[in-house]
Amino acid sequence: MMRIAIVSDIHGNRTAFEAVLADLRQTSPDLILHGGDLADVGASPAEIIDRIRGLGWKGVTGNG
Repeated sequence: MMRIAIVSDIHGNRTAFEAVLADLRQTSPDLILHGGDLADVGASPAEIIDRIRGLGWKGVTGNG
């Protein structure tokens, strides 16, 4: 069975993003997708976008 993780609504929050990454390392999903709203506010919007691009996650823009 394929395990899929969907990450969304990070909103530039690096602390939350790091917590999600730690969980993903433990759960080892087969596929990770993002549901948008990654960086419209928060302290680290550009960093979050750069890191997700670097990880190669596919996803959508979001509604923000």
